[in-house]
Amino acid sequence: MATKKARQRLYHLRHLRDFRLPSKVLQNFYTCTIESILTGNITVWFGNSTKQDRQALERVVRSAERITRTELPDLQTIYDKRCQTKARRIVKDPTHPNKRLLSLLRICFCWMFSLSLNTCTRKPHKVGSF
Repeated sequence: MATKKARQRLYHLRHLRDFRLPSKVLQNFYTCTIESILTGNITVWFGNSTKQDRQALERVVRSAERITRTELPDLQTIYDKRCQTKARRIVKDPTHPNKRLLSLLRICFCWMFSLSLNTCTRKPHKVGSF
């Protein structure tokens, strides 16, 4: 469904290119219209999407790259960035029900990371940011 809508918007992007608009304007149009369709609720569905679904969405992104003649972020990068942003927001919100869970995950992650560097400490420690 998202792929079909995004492909329909590529039509408009091509027409803007044919009007010889600058790449920056084309990239802005892509971000506002096509990328917003592709990444709507990406933190929810991307982890459970199939390889075929991801490839179809990536084809849309690559088509837009050819049209705009600029490099655009792939969906995995956008997904990672949005997940990190969401996690930071949850950790900063003292009333969020999952704040405790993410705080524990951060402590465990930092502890495991310190073990992998052979600087094992007795107590896990927190790191200032994700």
